[in-house]
Amino acid sequence: MVYGFQEVSKGPTFNGSTKVQKRRFMDQYEAYMREILLANAQRPGGQQVYQMPLSGCIDPLSVERIAFWEIGKPSHELTEEDWRDFFLGARNGDPVDMTKFNQAMGKLRMDTSILSSESRVSKLVSDFEATLVRLNMEGFAESEPKLTVDFLLAAIMPPAVQKRVRELMKLYENRGYKNDARAFKNWLAEYMRRYGEFEPLVQATPLPPR
Repeated sequence: MVYGFQEVSKGPTFNGSTKVQKRRFMDQYEAYMREILLANAQRPGGQQVYQMPLSGCIDPLSVERIAFWEIGKPSHELTEEDWRDFFLGARNGDPVDMTKFNQAMGKLRMDTSILSSESRVSKLVSDFEATLVRLNMEGFAESEPKLTVDFLLAAIMPPAVQKRVRELMKLYENRGYKNDARAFKNWLAEYMRRYGEFEPLVQATPLPPR
């Protein structure tokens, strides 16, 4: 749909059943809401873009099934709040097989083939989040910042850099990063940027004889 100079996509449609499908739909709906807000902000005093409510984005064939089997109300009694609670409830994590989780995180590695040292950190975080999504554990970084930092630390490559980062994390002024995943990521990106300036010299230095 086009309103003035702002093109707005149609609201998404939900016809799924799994938690992953519910989360994906809610992400799409929230992105759609932001588009509407942006379009309306660009038209002050003008015709406002109508936002499709959640209830209008459910496939008609799915409404009765969800109302009866999952929400437990007659479909005609469902409110916007009922639908929002239904979809947001899918963001609560399922029980996790910690063995499987630890194995997946054990495979996480910083990609040293990326030339930009800062970009290595961004890619590492992206790979970390992709693993969480695959395991249906979105939100882990927010709820478990210390464990998140531990996993990211263990994935830093090459080993010499990881060792140095661990040493720096023991310093008093850096202790706060252990419990703040976002701050740690930003600190690590800055450290890697500075490391990238002398990395070629490190790689060119021959190892001492054993």
